[in-house]
Amino acid sequence: TRSPTYPILSGIISSFQAIEKNIKKDRTPDVFQIIYHELGHSLHSQNLGKKEYNKMHKLTEKEQEIATTISDYAKTNSHEFVAEVHAELMSGHKISDDVMEIYKKYGGSIPPI
Repeated sequence: TRSPTYPILSGIISSFQAIEKNIKKDRTPDVFQIIYHELGHSLHSQNLGKKEYNKMHKLTEKEQEIATTISDYAKTNSHEFVAEVHAELMSGHKISDDVMEIYKKYGGSIPPI
């Protein structure tokens, strides 16, 4: 459950549990990955504005297929896709053009790294 006092902290905890369960087997979740994921949500919201951010989108079948190259969790919806890709970008992982096209479509911003 999310704490109304510390929503980021509870988001980090729940993200760690979900990421640990669903991440691709060739990548080990770590504290930075989780923090980057939660920051991805925050930046996504700031980038789109609250009203637009609140419109969560289901990924198309093709987008879900592409999302699994990041993680199974990334195919959940547009919010989780953007947060997962943001975490991968911040971690310095190479991201395919197909993934970046979807990331931009749903309002993901390019981190300054």
